[in-house]
Amino acid sequence: MKNNIKGILVTIILIFSLLGCNLTPASENFYDEEIPQEELGSYSFGPLLDVESDELIQFRYNGEEIRIPYHVEGHGIGVTSEFAWFVMVDGLLQPTRLETIEGEIFRETSEMHNFTLEFRERLEFYVVFSPISGVIGERVSFISGTLLRPDFIPESLERPFFGIFHSLSATIPAEIYINSEISASFSSYFSNQLKEIPQEILEYDAYLRGIEIDDIHIYLDHAPRIGFFPYGEEIVLDYQRVISTDSATNANVHLFLYGGQEVTSRITLFVNHIPVRVNGADFIEIEMERGKMAVLNLELELTELEHFNSLYAIMMTTGEDYHFQDIFKTRTVLLVNE
Repeated sequence: MKNNIKGILVTIILIFSLLGCNLTPASENFYDEEIPQEELGSYSFGPLLDVESDELIQFRYNGEEIRIPYHVEGHGIGVTSEFAWFVMVDGLLQPTRLETIEGEIFRETSEMHNFTLEFRERLEFYVVFSPISGVIGERVSFISGTLLRPDFIPESLERPFFGIFHSLSATIPAEIYINSEISASFSSYFSNQLKEIPQEILEYDAYLRGIEIDDIHIYLDHAPRIGFFPYGEEIVLDYQRVISTDSATNANVHLFLYGGQEVTSRITLFVNHIPVRVNGADFIEIEMERGKMAVLNLELELTELEHFNSLYAIMMTTGEDYHFQDIFKTRTVLLVNE
């Protein structure tokens, strides 16, 4: 099989100390910050399918598991490449099983799979799963992504920077046609708590991007902003790097979201790369409107926390609107258990 899919096959080049660089447009990267200086690996990942570069990749779910030939490969000369790999279907984190080309299981069903690859180390396998979301007759998105160096955690509050670590890279979406009933169950926290975006935030965003305030809505149509700020505080303009909690089994945070297309999105929150329940639900679902901002008060249900932990959210459009907007990730913030 040949990987001749332009746009589906993703190659990430991350070598030496990438000061000020971000090669992952799917991540939120509106504010510069210090980046840990060390050599980073490079890698590629993507399906192994013989299709034209501009052809929409389509799969069908007929009640049997979907099997997609796939590859990951390390490219960093003399550098180990470390990343977490995952799949999202219809805006939700999709558990997958990985099988060798010969049909043997080499990764049990999990929501994320970690890889450590040396130079030119290549793995080819089948991604096997039954979709967890979608109704008969619907076409939903399939997208795969990676998080760079998922094991990285800052060592002190003096330098609470994740930099390019945990940054998201993703393939362009493929499509799954749902032709059979799906039995998976989950719960959503739906919110339409929208308000006008404060003028001072629009002005600050325009200032940071070096554009006129009259042009900010045009920019935001293509660049949604999503992030956290501490519970009990007013939303602040500068990006938060640290959020503290006084409990090891739950945490309260605020999440803000504005910009992007007028689509319905699903937001999953992760602590230490594990999806957590939010306000008693598996994920947040929200319908955005142009010029509006959502500010949500969230309670995270956690397992026992360490002192330093990672917190981020991944937002993915649900339904067929993924053609207009697909996947975004907040920056990772340091969640401190006090």
